[in-house]
Amino acid sequence: MEIDKYGEISNTFIRLIGYLNLILKFETYQNDYNSYSEILNTIEKWAVEYEKRRNLNFVDNEILKSIYEKSDNLQTKYICNNDMGSESEFSDYVVNLIWDLRVYYKNYMEGSEKNV
Repeated sequence: MEIDKYGEISNTFIRLIGYLNLILKFETYQNDYNSYSEILNTIEKWAVEYEKRRNLNFVDNEILKSIYEKSDNLQTKYICNNDMGSESEFSDYVVNLIWDLRVYYKNYMEGSEKNV
């Protein structure tokens, strides 16, 4: 197993979980609490599976694509919202980290990182 990729992917999951939990604590994100909760639930399940398996075979690409699109739409809503403080950037971090996860998944499925 390539320890470096394992650490990068694991860290991506951990950072996503952290930012999603922060988002859920802010009143300014409450209109989309359910959407962010759904994303968080999926990411948490995948983080546990990744830790157990140390590969990305279990990821459903359609779900990954869907949560990316959902997070991208939410990010558009929040990143330039003048009613928010610096927490508006959390939506940007989430969409970028989900993109990173998509890249890791794509590379894994193409076989360039057999032992992710």
